[in-house]
Amino acid sequence: PTGSALQPLMCNLYLTPVDDFALRIDGGFYARSGDDMIFMHPDADVARRVANEFERIVLDLRLRFSPDKTLDLHWTGSGRASASWS
Repeated sequence: PTGSALQPLMCNLYLTPVDDFALRIDGGFYARSGDDMIFMHPDADVARRVANEFERIVLDLRLRFSPDKTLDLHWTGSGRASASWS
């Protein structure tokens, strides 16, 4: 249950398939704490594919991402609009 001292441990164990997948992506940065995760990659296409695969893995685990708490962004570094990400 949420708020339990066991919740972070259970998230860390249950979401291991997400970790295993994300850590195999060359050039990416991935971090997770409990059910909070971040993935970054300089290639927008790779980031999109990883986001789709995250969704598939999470659904296979009978979970789902909260649309209110999910955000896909592409940071250009310069703050200018990206040609590869709307």
